[in-house]
Amino acid sequence: MEDPLISVYTTVYNSVRTVEKSIESIARQFEGLNYEIVVVDNYSTDGTYEKLVELSERYPTRIIRYKCSRGLGRRIAAKLSRGKYLVYVDLDCIYTKTLRKLVEIHMKSVYKDSKCLYTLICPKKVLNEENFIDINRTEDVELFARLAEKGLTYILPKVKWVNLPLRYEMRENISSRFLQGLIPTHASERRYVRGILNYMRRELRNKRDYIIGSGVTPTKFVREEWFIWRIWRRHSLVTILIRTSLFLILYYTVKWFMKTKLMNHDKHLTHHMYSDLMSLKYIALLQELGLSCKDIEIPSIKDLAKYLQYTLRFKTIEEFKKLWQLLSKCSKAH
Repeated sequence: MEDPLISVYTTVYNSVRTVEKSIESIARQFEGLNYEIVVVDNYSTDGTYEKLVELSERYPTRIIRYKCSRGLGRRIAAKLSRGKYLVYVDLDCIYTKTLRKLVEIHMKSVYKDSKCLYTLICPKKVLNEENFIDINRTEDVELFARLAEKGLTYILPKVKWVNLPLRYEMRENISSRFLQGLIPTHASERRYVRGILNYMRRELRNKRDYIIGSGVTPTKFVREEWFIWRIWRRHSLVTILIRTSLFLILYYTVKWFMKTKLMNHDKHLTHHMYSDLMSLKYIALLQELGLSCKDIEIPSIKDLAKYLQYTLRFKTIEEFKKLWQLLSKCSKAH
């Protein structure tokens, strides 16, 4: 049997309410292509595995059961994928036609066999060398930071006909903005466990993994919280002070009592901010993507102002100049 060209890979745990809609949406985007879906199920207890087996009769799906974290599950799924190109998804999201368009752009780019588009679409040979680490949170951020550090990723300029969000989440939302600011993972994590003690244990592990995977230190955390607050004002100063206090407690608990090795791809930036920096640095040129100026959307003044703030923060003036030259050229073409 011929190996598929594309493998869509993921891991899942206790998501019986979302897997069917999610896989149906993925299958719609890959209709007509030679693809497979590879799922590592973390021994779900709510009927997710049985639902996946049922769906495998309708869609080209392979299911592996393995007790694992999100990062390890993704790594196993990627290793067991047979496709030449790997696409990373979550099974609690509905995917739009943007997914198909991004795959098409990647397949036409000069980087299709050598670099990843974000961490979304990768040549398998890249993920054979650089893959997810065994943590339950920020595994994707850590992978992107590592790929970017080694020059193995690229970013798209804003493309006109990629005008929908990549996906819509089917996760529960927290009604309290204050609680969302303090514990952003609360809504997505409480469905996995029963009982307050089990939930607290899971959240503590998640916070440990966040610290490991995001390369965060007290200095980085305070500096970046302040920077983000000055630009977006998403949370009140009271929320930020409480977040900072909780972070300091968690950080020193992880460092001193859990004896955990922290990942660190940049000595000044967390991996979230480092990824933003690399996103400025590795914007692909139009000719590298098989695109022209008519495909590019010119950003608004407001978007450019925010971009300039990042540029000044990261001291990436040369990257901003490159983008400005591209936009100036395309503005004239428009």
